[in-house]
Amino acid sequence: MYVPDWMSGVEEDLDAPVVRVSDGVGEFALERVVDNPFWQEAALFDGKTLVVPEALGTVSYFRAPSERLGVHPMLRAVPPRSLTEYDADRLLVGHGEGLSENVRPAIRDAVGGSRRRMVPLYLDNLRGLVGLG
Repeated sequence: MYVPDWMSGVEEDLDAPVVRVSDGVGEFALERVVDNPFWQEAALFDGKTLVVPEALGTVSYFRAPSERLGVHPMLRAVPPRSLTEYDADRLLVGHGEGLSENVRPAIRDAVGGSRRRMVPLYLDNLRGLVGLG
């Protein structure tokens, strides 16, 4: 398993051999997405495909009404704005199906509207939890 060299507290939780990397994996460049005491995440980008394991997703509990892509519910208040800089043709996410059309506008919309659509997302998720949705 590849783990960025700047990530801490990860290796001991993995039940697999770990290889620390600093620049990337194969043709994919490694980019910091989130790096704070509560959350560390990296993305991979090869010029066409952007891989974001946690910060973005297409599953219903990531998406507010009308979104096709959403920011992780725990990152809604402080979305990873650096993701809007990628001009990707494809987006692969860890939660849901990837996107292969209009990727950059979807990322910009998700990140740009993250705070504004935070409450509707939380209400939607709460309704689903209690069986009202």
